[in-house]
Amino acid sequence: MKPQYRIAMIVDIPETDKLYKTMCLCYGKECIRFSYQPKDVFGFLSEFKPHVLIIDPILFEECGVKVSDVAGYRNNFKYRLAFLSNRPLSEEDRARLDRFHPIRCYYGTSNYFAIATEVPKMIRKPFTARKEPLKAKTYENLDAIFRECGFRCNMKGYQYLLDALVILYFYPDLHVLFGSAKIYKRLAEKYNTSPRLVERAMLRFIESSLTYPVEQAFRERLKIADHYQFFPVTFRNFAEIVNTYYTIEFGNPAKILRGPRR
Repeated sequence: MKPQYRIAMIVDIPETDKLYKTMCLCYGKECIRFSYQPKDVFGFLSEFKPHVLIIDPILFEECGVKVSDVAGYRNNFKYRLAFLSNRPLSEEDRARLDRFHPIRCYYGTSNYFAIATEVPKMIRKPFTARKEPLKAKTYENLDAIFRECGFRCNMKGYQYLLDALVILYFYPDLHVLFGSAKIYKRLAEKYNTSPRLVERAMLRFIESSLTYPVEQAFRERLKIADHYQFFPVTFRNFAEIVNTYYTIEFGNPAKILRGPRR
């Protein structure tokens, strides 16, 4: 079993021993990899697959390794990048390094225990606390729209569809090939049924609800363009149309979650 927290550190020699011992004290030796050689970074990422990579960006630059490359590896290895350097940095250097969007920056600090205790916060998925209220609001908005437009919301497939649309609002990439199958499977597990029954129930709900008056009210409410056609009914087509126009009206969730708190 992989450790709960996997932490890799590549920092200058004065920091390595102290920070390593503190991290081991908090999380155990099996969770930590450390080095003062930037050339070790790819081995750490590909073999250890850390949740958090802590580096001294100045050390990397002195060794001819681009910090931008290390930051770019995040797309493939899915880790959080933190900067640590006890050497003084100018405001210009700090601003330049901030462009790489580290999850934490520790400049001129020796409080290693404070750094260690922040690891769970670094690993925790961002915006989780802000996502739940937005998720609840999305359910509320979609439910109000369907009821306002006259959909038959007492049908079994309605709750499946509502759940599916909320999933797609936050993860629109699932509209691509095989995404529908993943949603059917997820909902089937949630409601203790089969993916096939989930799909059929959603299609019956859409087909029986989309009478001409309901369709016109739905188009008017979400400002759906005439060239988007609901028939023949498929889950993917219906969900793409709804998600597109719902996102236009209520905003992209990624931007909302990353925006400043009000």
